[in-house]
Amino acid sequence: RLLPNFETISYGELWAQVRAVAAAWRHDETSPVNPGDFVATVGFAGPSYLTVDMVCAYLGLVSVPLQHSAPVSVLKPIIEEVEPRVLAAGAAYLDLAVESALQSVSLRHLVVFDYQPQVDEHRENLERARQRLHDAGLPVVVSTLDEVIQRGRELPPVPIYTGDTDQRL
Repeated sequence: RLLPNFETISYGELWAQVRAVAAAWRHDETSPVNPGDFVATVGFAGPSYLTVDMVCAYLGLVSVPLQHSAPVSVLKPIIEEVEPRVLAAGAAYLDLAVESALQSVSLRHLVVFDYQPQVDEHRENLERARQRLHDAGLPVVVSTLDEVIQRGRELPPVPIYTGDTDQRL
């Protein structure tokens, strides 16, 4: 749906969000991410998508963009091969993301970006995703990007990953 105005974000706000998500993922008590871990992303490019992508660079994670218009039959083998620890999905593509990841043994975090709680469809999709992953017995924490940012702001910052070499994927 089209909004009556544009929402903007400053570079400083974007950087604060990147650092907050990095802190939340790195300091996660049950399943922290580490340099070299994979993060799959399915959704439409925008500020939230960029935030997730920048977190990958900040922490030395491997970003795996998935085509949001691809069917489950295409995405599922990719997820099985790369074994992402995190799957970031746009709210509109949440059903596709969950269906593609139901057999994943590596997935620990599902992060929903572009989530608007006032939109009924988004709330229903989020609840359905949580229920499907729970019913499948997967140990996946489902959070909105805003929840991750809020949690990360309360944690100590993590340093940017600098152990990169020219041989790194």
